[in-house]
Amino acid sequence: MPPVDQATRTEVVETLAERMTRHYVLADVGVRTAATLRQRLAGGAYDGIGDAEGFAARLTGDLQELTRDKHAEVAYMAEEEGPDRPQNQVPHPATMDIEMRVRGMERMMRAVSKRRFGFPDSRRLAGNVAYVRIDEFPEPILAGQAIAAEMGAVADAAALILDLRENGGGNPDSVTQLCAYLFDDKPVHLNDQLTRGIGRVLPMWTQPVANDQRFGSRKPVFILVGKETFSAAENLAYTLQALKRATIVGVPTGGGAHGGRGFRLSAHFIGGIPNRQTLNSVTHADWEGKGVQPDVRVGEAQALETAQALAAKAIAAAQTL
Repeated sequence: MPPVDQATRTEVVETLAERMTRHYVLADVGVRTAATLRQRLAGGAYDGIGDAEGFAARLTGDLQELTRDKHAEVAYMAEEEGPDRPQNQVPHPATMDIEMRVRGMERMMRAVSKRRFGFPDSRRLAGNVAYVRIDEFPEPILAGQAIAAEMGAVADAAALILDLRENGGGNPDSVTQLCAYLFDDKPVHLNDQLTRGIGRVLPMWTQPVANDQRFGSRKPVFILVGKETFSAAENLAYTLQALKRATIVGVPTGGGAHGGRGFRLSAHFIGGIPNRQTLNSVTHADWEGKGVQPDVRVGEAQALETAQALAAKAIAAAQTL
């Protein structure tokens, strides 16, 4: 790993400041952050940091200090970064190395398959309560079939517990896919994705799934959350809580609602800049900086036992109707 010289440090910080000004999801915060980064550069705050990964870590710390946004980060990449493409432009296949993309997708598929596509544990508990642990949300092209299989397998359960205590996030489209199994055939508006700089809102709705694969909207759902629950996992908990479709059990979550993308800062540095808000269809807000607040607050170690007891009560109450 080559050392980072002053010219590279200047290029990275200046480009990061420009990208924050243009793309950060909250424009005023982006402008203030950019100004402070430039002040620190001019004041010598980054002088002498010759280690690439150490420099990236320092900038990540500064970004998160200034924005209070845990999605903001800088990373060093051993392979040279190509130019940014416009946010609303998908590259034409003719401009891409198809074989390289296929190899990359194959590597990702092998990696995520070793982790059971984010579903390390699924079982039935007493009283026909289905328990599904979800540790990540890979993009649908990788995990779509696994989501369908896991959710179809619990369709006949009397109650459902989704364990997100170790889930650090992933792709919001996979969250949307999973939500479809927890409602009926009528589409449900979950949230709106607002990306700065594109000038349009992308509404997220549930899509149709087979009736015999659907858990449906009437049976109780409980979601276990913890301090490691973050990003897309918070999206699932917040969305279903706001729609009164699930009871959240555990402790407040990490508080990361802003989605983002990578922006080239130099030949070997990339900035992960949050540029997208997820605005809930009910609250018209998100969980950024606050986290998802549980309906039933108990220690993480007691969350499953508590949810089981709540599920048993809900099933018994339904049987008396």
